[in-house]
Amino acid sequence: MNYESFWRLNKPNYKSMRQEEFINGYAEHPYGLPGIECNKCGQIWSNVRVLPYSCPEQFKSKKEVLIGSPIPSSDHRLLQQDILHALNKGGLGVKELGPGDDFQPVFLDIKTKPKADFLWSALGSVLVSERIKVVFENQKVSGITFVPVIMRKVGNKNFKYPFDIISDNITYFEMIINTSSKYPPGAENT
Repeated sequence: MNYESFWRLNKPNYKSMRQEEFINGYAEHPYGLPGIECNKCGQIWSNVRVLPYSCPEQFKSKKEVLIGSPIPSSDHRLLQQDILHALNKGGLGVKELGPGDDFQPVFLDIKTKPKADFLWSALGSVLVSERIKVVFENQKVSGITFVPVIMRKVGNKNFKYPFDIISDNITYFEMIINTSSKYPPGAENT
């Protein structure tokens, strides 16, 4: 199952946008690679992938990394190479970067204190409570990295959850799927 399928299958259906907003909030990755604007066909190419490592400091002020507007493929290749070099200089062993990849950190803005174990706050990402992180770690699930979420703006609005809350969560982590599996036999053509 690839991550896109994971997102579609597990994100709950909410009764309203307001309900979704109050439960999940909004997560932002301020640093990321821009998309590629093809100079031949004019199309824009981009991923929805979250990386488990921080944007190198020297790139955090580059407009291409902050704004994310598509750039020509030749410029993108140079930017990728420079960022890969900086990441690997730190010993990360990163093999590739793609257009649209988002770096850490992740910031959460939410109108009420989060209480759910799973927050669907950004496309391509899921935030989990520390309790859920511990469950995954105890089960020794591989192919997942957990990165701390920075709680940037947490409001104090009252909200009645449409489900039971087991415990108040204080700490959240972004759960990043690092691997993907092959399709099950016979599913390649569906």
